[in-house]
Amino acid sequence: MFEVTACQCLDGQVILSVQSRSKSCPCPTCGSNSGKLHSYYYRNIKDLPVFNNKVSLRLKARKWYCHNTKCNRKIFTERFEHNFKRYKRFSDRLREKLLNVALLLGGNAGEKLCHTLNISASSSTLIRLIHAQQVAVPSTATAVGIDDWAFKKGINYGTAIVDLDEHRVMDLLPDREAQTVQQWLTNMPEITIVARDRFSPYALGVTNGSPDALQVADRWHLLKNMGDALLKLLERKRQQIIALQHKEVIEHRENAHQQTPDQAQQVENPSPRHQLLQRVKEMYAAGKGTKTIARTLQISRNTVKKYIHLHEPPQKKGIKTTNLFGFSEYLHNRIKQDADVTNVQLLGEIRSMGYNGGKSILNNYLKKQGKQRKGSILMKLPTVNWTAAKLKVLLCKKDEMLKDKDRRLVNDICEKSAEIQQARLLAGKFRDMMDGKQGQLLSRWIAEVEQSCIAEMKGFAKGLLSDYQAVVNALTLPWSNGQVEGQINKLKTIKRQMYGRAGFELLRKRVILHSAYYHQN
Repeated sequence: MFEVTACQCLDGQVILSVQSRSKSCPCPTCGSNSGKLHSYYYRNIKDLPVFNNKVSLRLKARKWYCHNTKCNRKIFTERFEHNFKRYKRFSDRLREKLLNVALLLGGNAGEKLCHTLNISASSSTLIRLIHAQQVAVPSTATAVGIDDWAFKKGINYGTAIVDLDEHRVMDLLPDREAQTVQQWLTNMPEITIVARDRFSPYALGVTNGSPDALQVADRWHLLKNMGDALLKLLERKRQQIIALQHKEVIEHRENAHQQTPDQAQQVENPSPRHQLLQRVKEMYAAGKGTKTIARTLQISRNTVKKYIHLHEPPQKKGIKTTNLFGFSEYLHNRIKQDADVTNVQLLGEIRSMGYNGGKSILNNYLKKQGKQRKGSILMKLPTVNWTAAKLKVLLCKKDEMLKDKDRRLVNDICEKSAEIQQARLLAGKFRDMMDGKQGQLLSRWIAEVEQSCIAEMKGFAKGLLSDYQAVVNALTLPWSNGQVEGQINKLKTIKRQMYGRAGFELLRKRVILHSAYYHQN
């Protein structure tokens, strides 16, 4: 017990003189009780604020003689282990609050909060509190989820391991190598279920580290891989579908030998994207690899893989964010009435009607429609308001989930391409397998894909065969890596709060302790 012997209030700070009320004290070495006082000194300790004032405790620490002749310690200082640790300048309850602030907000943001609460603590002090904590990895988990997270995206990665039952981060690993995962799992023999990313080193590490554990592939990545296959198919077929939609107009222009000056100039001077596409095709035909082409042209390997199978560059995504196509009929009739109307006049007119785009988008649209400054108007080209990325999402949805305009778009595209129609049916069956937890039908679905003529879906099916049992478990069991993705999002937030001070050991402690704090509260 303590008693307050004096109280002062100076410049927003309360100073309390405090001392223990006990008449004797046990020796910390031998435990014998002593009542003979030797001397005393004062310790200045910060405590929680009160009434908007900082609080400082002036603690009287007494020294005692040890009467035990066999004890090596002759003089000792009384201990206050339940309130004030040795050599510490914060009370235990203040240190606990500061640690929680550090875990929730980090150093810089935590310092600002402490200043608001009238607590004197720097960002370095908060970080030191985290460093001082000992992290104990829970050893009772039976189901875990494994996924990677980026120190710096595209350069180096780590691994997050999450307890799927307790919904908390168990540990962070400094890389995503198979040997590291294997060593960690070897020390956790009680784990029986591992939900993991489809990254091949993870599959190898889990197989070697926990050979008896049941492996479950991440369902979100399965859907993403299937969506990527559909995206490649749509990018390959897009120019063919657009050509079918424009066939009548193209034939009309060829018969009339009509060509606008803008179109003639475009043939003579192809756009930079067309030139890039041509260079990619030429280098690929010459036997160059995708890495070499990407390095030479300074583009990504994904772009190289995409351009190899295309005849024209893919449509830019920016145009789909406007509502320009809703005014196509008005623009066509307006130009037909007045061939000399300027683009600026048209822009002002449709803006007053609700157009939300810019001038350049309108100019490009009118150029493609064959608008001339003088002379007659050419036949209007039908507009194609879809991109491969947008249509990929629509193809993966059921008919009852589609809006009327989206359903018409999907049906129109499927009518023009038997491959897309077949890919949609296969994607629907895979989605139904996942929704109905019918993993036993996977082999039949893969056989059906192999009989199709869709190279992209065959590639997806081949990838499933390389991780077959884990995929079957994903389509059968309720376990998922979804909550692991959520924990990684939280990890990213914590890492960005740390303003470049997120070394691995500090980040690991903060993430694990942060997760344990929320788990307890």
